[in-house]
Order: sequence, then structure tokens, then C-alpha cells
Amino acid sequence: MQPNIVMEKEDQEFNILEYLDLIRKHMRLIVVCSLIGAGLGFLFFWSKPKLFRAETRVLVDTMYSDSLQYGDSGTNFYGRYLMRTEILNTEKEIMRSTMVVDRVIDALEPEPLAEQIELASSGFSLKKLLRFGDEPVQELTEEQKATRQRKRARGFLLSGMSVVEERDSLLMDIQFVSRSPSFSMAVSNAWAKAYIMHGLNQKFERNRQAHEATQNQIAALTEETNELVARKADLERKSNIVSLGDNKSVEDERVSKLNGRIIQEESNLSRLRAELNKLKATNYLNSIEVSEDQSVARKEEALNKKRAEYNTAGETYGKNYPEVQRLAREIKDLTEDLQQTRRSVYDGLLTKKNAEVSNQTTFLGDLNQRLSQLEKTTLESRRTKDSELKELTTSITAKLAVIEDLKAKKESFDLAIQLKDFERADKVVVEPAIRPGRPFAPSLKRHVGAGTILGFVLAVGFVFLMEVTDRKIHSVDLLQKVTALPTLAMIPRIGEKTLRKASDDLKTNTFKEVLTQLEGMQVVPGIKNEVDQMREIASKAMEIQSNAKDPKKVADLKCKDLGKISALAKRALQSGANTQVFERISLESSYAKSIGYNIDEVSKENEKKETMLGHYFYPSRKKWKRHEQSEEVAYGDESGIDRMYGLRKVVGCFTHIKPASPFSEAYRHLRTNIQLSDTHEKKVFLLTSSVPGEGKTISSINLSIAFSQLKKRVLLIDGDLRRSKLHRVFGLSNDVGMVNNLVGQVDINTSIKRTFIPYLDLLSAGTTPPNPAELLASEKMKALIHSLREYYDFIVIDSSPVLAVTDACILGHMTDATVFVSKASKTNRDEAGRALELLRANNIIPIGALFNNIDRTRKMGYGKYGYGYGYGYGYGYGYGYGYTRKPAAGAQRTAET
Repeated sequence: MQPNIVMEKEDQEFNILEYLDLIRKHMRLIVVCSLIGAGLGFLFFWSKPKLFRAETRVLVDTMYSDSLQYGDSGTNFYGRYLMRTEILNTEKEIMRSTMVVDRVIDALEPEPLAEQIELASSGFSLKKLLRFGDEPVQELTEEQKATRQRKRARGFLLSGMSVVEERDSLLMDIQFVSRSPSFSMAVSNAWAKAYIMHGLNQKFERNRQAHEATQNQIAALTEETNELVARKADLERKSNIVSLGDNKSVEDERVSKLNGRIIQEESNLSRLRAELNKLKATNYLNSIEVSEDQSVARKEEALNKKRAEYNTAGETYGKNYPEVQRLAREIKDLTEDLQQTRRSVYDGLLTKKNAEVSNQTTFLGDLNQRLSQLEKTTLESRRTKDSELKELTTSITAKLAVIEDLKAKKESFDLAIQLKDFERADKVVVEPAIRPGRPFAPSLKRHVGAGTILGFVLAVGFVFLMEVTDRKIHSVDLLQKVTALPTLAMIPRIGEKTLRKASDDLKTNTFKEVLTQLEGMQVVPGIKNEVDQMREIASKAMEIQSNAKDPKKVADLKCKDLGKISALAKRALQSGANTQVFERISLESSYAKSIGYNIDEVSKENEKKETMLGHYFYPSRKKWKRHEQSEEVAYGDESGIDRMYGLRKVVGCFTHIKPASPFSEAYRHLRTNIQLSDTHEKKVFLLTSSVPGEGKTISSINLSIAFSQLKKRVLLIDGDLRRSKLHRVFGLSNDVGMVNNLVGQVDINTSIKRTFIPYLDLLSAGTTPPNPAELLASEKMKALIHSLREYYDFIVIDSSPVLAVTDACILGHMTDATVFVSKASKTNRDEAGRALELLRANNIIPIGALFNNIDRTRKMGYGKYGYGYGYGYGYGYGYGYGYTRKPAAGAQRTAET
């Protein structure tokens, strides 16, 4: 079961110490680049010609004025309130103008100027470098030659001239640089004089132009004043014409007439309102106006006639007579019609009177509005005329005053033009140029310093570019950020010298161990000869080692003697006595013989084989050959092409060979962290990585050795069924193993092999199966792990990489804890992230990460060897059940022995 532990990734925060650490790690490269830059700066300094600089200090007094003022009336050309920076920048551009440069050229002697121009053009030029072939010669006239010569002189003078302003002042230094100190002084002084004379000419020209402009302005103002006087007289004349008698104007007469009309209309409105009120006081029955209406009068007359007829007939015939009753009905109808007519007439009269009153009111309002507008217009007209007369008077007075001022200014301009020969200017030379005594450029300090800084910057930029594009994991902090796992241990890198010494020490200790194991042993008669030979060989080997001075000879003798001891121990095993002692002597001697150098390796070293990108060059064959890094090469079997790779085999059991080394202590630290990771008991551990070559096999072996040092029963299982290699580290056979047990060919006791390390057994992979994943996922595999738990205290499984095959995800569910192995400067960030995502997708959460091959010197790379190793074969299916790989030559000889 896997612990359910998920750690959140740390935030990516800026840490200046990380960048400083990068600089420190690549300090050698940075120092070398800085020294190269300093050397290039010195060469550049040495190759450049010596330059001399002369300077003339000039005062640019932009606020200068005197009693004459050269016609500026208290202001200079730029204006009194311009900013100092703008003024000085403008003056700099004037100093570099073509007119000033031409004055300088005319003031210099032609011969020194031409000499300096030719000297400057004789140096290196990019234009000359890019020019292909000679340009065709063109026939030029004298005028064209003079123009070209002057153009070259301008370019030469401007390239060497510079203007420097003094801070918080109006002083400016005109500097000129050339190869001749005398010429630099002459040009600097001539430039200052040309600049001042250019200013004087500009002053004179401005005064002349101002004199003409003032004269033209006086004439224009005089003409405008005469026009204003004529307009004023005409306005006064027109005002007198429209005036009437008794100081009344036409506008006043109009207002008076309109007032009379308004009074009359108001009287009419009062009369109409009185008639309306009178009509409203009556009704349609008693109103006189209604009775006077013709239609009402006719109907009343007809009604009266009918009544007279009715009265006459009534008196004659009586009221009940039909004719009388008919007249009575006609009288009633006429009476109703009369009332209706009177009512209509009354309503019509009332409506008419209301309309007359409303119209009269509106008309009177219009008259009042016209009166108000006329009064306002009359008042504004009077005010406008008065204001216009006043403005004309003011304008005439002001223009007369301006004309008087301009006449005074014209007189000052006349005087300034006449005083040009006095050379009064606001620019003066404060300090003339002197002949420079020593060159100012090139500067050795500046060139060397600039070269050093440039080299440093380029080196730092290259370092950061490498680091940005590098996707490898080089530090523990980066590993934790990428994997989000705690770091269980940091395994240091082991160098070649340490491996050689460990190999020699193991061989020496093996001889001592042989003598210790054989001392006091009760020898069986059948093996007495073998035991005596082993004692004699070990004693002589110890004596030769202490007296011999040739390390190659000592290495050769050690390997031969260890091979003899291993063969004798195997022969003694056949007796059946002291089997544990002889088995350990055989295994340890065989392992010690197979590691490090031997005499054959020294002979191969004479070929001076060089490696490059996985290819090997053999000078004797004069060709490159691709070297396949097989397991035999990686672990130093005698059939390997390069037996120096046997040094890597030392790393596999380094925790046993050098138990007091930091490397071994790191694996004990890993052992402790695994045991203390949580409170649950852990017995079965799986080690995996993202891709091949990250050290999981070496880590599995050394972790198993660390557990065995607790005097606990430990089993190391080779879970990489495709490319098994653990048996090669221990020098054991792989004829039968876990695969053979799972398919029922052998029992588990036959598959497990004892190693030369106490308390450590090995279950190798065995025959390569065609379906490793299905075999690992079978119920037999689960039962095997369960049965092994009962016998062993700890089980360590070396698995395949996660991204290569799915074996690790299958085995992860059968183990108690998974450790993710990564290799410093080898593991890729993206690959590690994808591998962990794949594990977590299968509900496998590693308890932590193992970071191995850490270079304590903080240098990039791993030297010549390190302890990294690689897979030589691609992952894929094997040869099938029952196939036995042909053993290597060395292994075959060992088996025969």
C-alpha cells in the first residue's frame, strides 16, 4: 500500500542567491572571458594611434546688454526667458554649423590641414573594408575638386571637434582632437574665433533687418493712425445729422409716438372689457343686446301676432275650440324657438366680446414689446457710438505713442549699425587653448576595463542563457519544486581516483579476509591442498603489494591471484565442508577480480582511445566506431571492449566496500528517512526513475546493503525483466531467476542466490520473457511478494523507468513505499514531471525523491567516469521463455573453473 502523501509545489520566487550561485559555479568561465576581454582591450589600446586634445573656453553670456545693445532693446536673439539648456544646445549646433566650419577652414593653413586629413584617412575604415576593387577615376574640374576637398575638410574637422558645457554655468569648452598637438591647439583657437565672428555678423545682420523692419512698421502705423482719425471725424459728422431740435434724435421721436399709440390702445381695451362685463351681468332673457338682434326681433313679432290671434279666437270660440288649441300649440313652439334663438345670440355675443378683449390684449402686448426693443436699441446705439468714438480716440493715442517709441528705437539701430567695427559681442574667449603636453587617448585603463566588463557581461549572459535553456535538474531546491516530493537523501558523486583506491583497497582487504577466514579452520583432508594454496597465494600477494613499486604489475598480480583463489574456493565447495566460508571467499574474490583495472586494460590504454558523443576512435584502425554500451561494458566483464568501465562496478557495492565514506553515510541516511517516513511498517520498497541512466540500479544495491548492515535479512529483486543487470554487479549467474519461478520452472529457493555481502540475497530476473508487464501483473507475482515478506525483513525492488514501460506502475501497487530516483544534471524536469504524473494517475505517491551523483565541487559535468551508467539495449520484448543467453567469455571461464 502506498502512503497518501501529496505535497504542493513551491511558488516560483525570485532568489538572488540562486543567480549568484550560478555565477560562482561558472566562475572559471567568467574569469577566463574577462581576462580575454582585458587582453583584447589591451591589443586595441596598443593598435590605436595617440591622440592629443586642446580646448578653448568660451563664455556664452546670453543676458549680455549695454547702453547700445546692438539694437536688441534689452533682449538677446533667443529671448530673456528661454531655458539655459535650450540656449546652450542651440549654441552647440551653431558651433558645428557649416558657416562656422567654413570660417575655421579659411583661418587654418592649408598644408597642415591637408597633412592631417591624409593621416586620418590612412587608418582602418569599414568603407575600405567593404570596397571591392578600385573605383573608376573620374575627371573633375577645378571647382569640383575644391568642393570635394572642402567637404573632406569639413568631415575631418567635425569628427574631431566636440563641445562640453560646464555644469551650472554659461561656459563652454571647444575641444579638438588630432594626432598633432600643435594642430589641435590651432584648430581649437580658430574655432572659437570663428564662432565669435559668426555671432558678430549675425548680430549686424539682425540689427540691419530690425532697422528696416522698424522703418516699415513706423510707416504702416502712421497710415493706420490717419485712417482712424478719418473714421472718427466721419462718425461725429453722422451723429450730428440724425439729431433733431431740442436735442432730440430720430430714435427718441419714434419712442414718443409709440407711447401715444399704446395709451390709445389701452383705452380701447378698457372699453371692451367694460362691454364684456356688462354683457356678463345679464342673461339671454333680459339682455338688451340680444333683444336688438334682428332674428330675435322677428321671432318676437311673430309670437306677439300668434298671441293676438289666440286671444281673439279664445274670446270668440272658447279655449276648447280646436282652432284655439292649435294656436296654443303654435304659440308654445314659437316661444321655445325664441328662447333657443335668444340663447344662441347671447352665446355668440359673449364669444365675440371675449375674442375682441383677447385680441386687443395681444396687440397691446406687441406694442409694449416693440416699445421695449426700440428703447433698448436706442440706448445701445447711443452707447455704441460713444464707445466707438472712445475706442477710436484711444487707438489713435496708443498708435501715436508706439510711433514715437519706434522712432526712438530706429535711432538706436542707426547707431548700432554704424558701430559694427567695435566688435562688441556677448561671446568672449575666457581661456585660449594651449599646446597639450601628452596624449589623452587611447586610455589603457578604459580599454582594459571596458574589455574586462564586456567579457564579464558576455560570459554572464552566456551562463544565464545556458541555464535558461538547460532543462536538467542541478539542485535539490529545483528537484523539490519539480517533483513536489521531499528529498530523502543526497548522494554525492564519486570520482575516478576514489573508485580506483576503493578497488585496490577491496582487493587488498579480500586477501586479508581470505587469511582471516582460513585461519584456525579445521581442514578436511580432501581440501587441504586447496586451503594451503589459498593461504600461500594470499600471503605472497600481501608481500608483493608491500614491496612492489610498479602499480601496473601490482594490479595484474592482484587480478590473477584473486582469480586463482576464486577457482580454489569453488573447488573446495565440492567437499561440502565449510560451505558458507568457501562460498563467501569465492564470491568476494570473483567480485574483487572483476572490478577496476587489470593488465589487459593497461595494454588497451596504449591505443589512446578517445570518446566523443558516444563514438570511439581507434588510431590503429583509423576509423570511428559506434560503441554499444552493453551490460558487460558497464560492469567490467572481461568480454567488454573497455574494461575501465569496471570501475563503475565498484559503485554498486561501495556502501559495503567503504562503509565509512560520505557516499555510504548518505545511503544510511536514506535508509533512516524511509523507515521514519510514517508510522506504518515498511518492508517492500520500489525504486524507479523517469528514464534510464538515472542511477536507480546503483541506488537499489546500495540501499539494500545499508539495510543488510542492520544485520537484517534483505532481498534485492531485479524487477527490470527486459534488461536485468543486478547479477552482473555481484558476478552471479542469471540462468534461473524470478521469471523462471513465476512460470513454474524452478522453486523460489533455487531462484534466490546468496551474495558475498552478509545478510543480502539476490533474486535476479532470469530468462527474458516476451510479456514482462503481464507477468509482473499476475497473481503469481503478488503471491511471490507476499511469501517473501514472511521470510525477509526488507525487500528492495529495482524497477524499470516509468516513462519507458509500465512495469513500475504495476509493481508500485505491490510495495509499501516507492522512491523516485533522479540524477543531478541528468534528470530532465519535463520527464520527471511526466513520470510523477503517470505514477499519481495510477494512485502511486512516492514517499520522496533520491538525488544522486551530486558534484560537491559545484562544477558542471562529472569528470571522466563518475558513477553514472546507461542502458545499452532499447526497451522491448525479450527472447521468450526457455531461451538462455550465451554467457560472456569471462563468465564462461569462471563457470568452467
